[in-house]
Amino acid sequence: MSTASVVIPAHNEARGLRRCLSALLESARPGEFEIVVVANGCRDETARVARSFGVECVETPIASKSRALALGDDSASVFPRIYLDADVVISTGTARALASTLVSESRYLAAAPRMLVPLDGTSPLARAYLSVWRDLPVFRTGYVGSGCYALSQAGRSRFETFPDVIGDDRFINELFEPGEKCTLSDHQLLTVPPRTLRGIFRRSLRVRAGTTQLRSPGKRVVAEGTRSYLVERAATARELPNVIVFVVTQVVIAGATRVRRALRRDTVWLRDETSRV
Repeated sequence: MSTASVVIPAHNEARGLRRCLSALLESARPGEFEIVVVANGCRDETARVARSFGVECVETPIASKSRALALGDDSASVFPRIYLDADVVISTGTARALASTLVSESRYLAAAPRMLVPLDGTSPLARAYLSVWRDLPVFRTGYVGSGCYALSQAGRSRFETFPDVIGDDRFINELFEPGEKCTLSDHQLLTVPPRTLRGIFRRSLRVRAGTTQLRSPGKRVVAEGTRSYLVERAATARELPNVIVFVVTQVVIAGATRVRRALRRDTVWLRDETSRV
């Protein structure tokens, strides 16, 4: 019997999905994971790539991540359940650790690996921004999201179905109190970042749009410790330019009128394609 289900929503992700499944299944035993790929609104070979790995593939003509997650849930039958973006990479060992943590530590209802963001191949401005962003306090402990999170059966029972929002990661993260979720510091998820500042801008607009959907009108949220972290980073001459790039980019994103339009264009997802090369 499988030890965990893995639900992978995939929209035109033939290349990323091949990388994702190769890592996930590299040392997996036959049948160890029940894997459901949901090819939603695809115009490429995403479904064919999924089936070439011998995993279940559900197809829908509707390009919607929330619908894909719901369809994957309907097809999956095992808990714990890992929700994994097709452009994110985790190893077989990491998937095992997520499942075993939720089984052996009943106090945890949600778990995620530590995020690893390689800077190779990024432009100088993108590298400056990402070097600050990837070390933000919000990502250090008890954060679940960034393209991979696992839920126990009790954790999944916290909500009926995935809401029709862009930011499912944030929705999941905010469902649980700090003591109910954990970050596995010894296990990593690899997320390939945008290669350019323009790509970061597009992806950040999508993230902010998702945040806006989940936030009460007029409410602004700054993660605890962010300001002091930025001040500390800016105190050194070497890091000051990086912090300036990060802050200026964040200000521009916050004021972008495209966020409002993005809320009506969730099928596009404001995707960055540079990270998929």
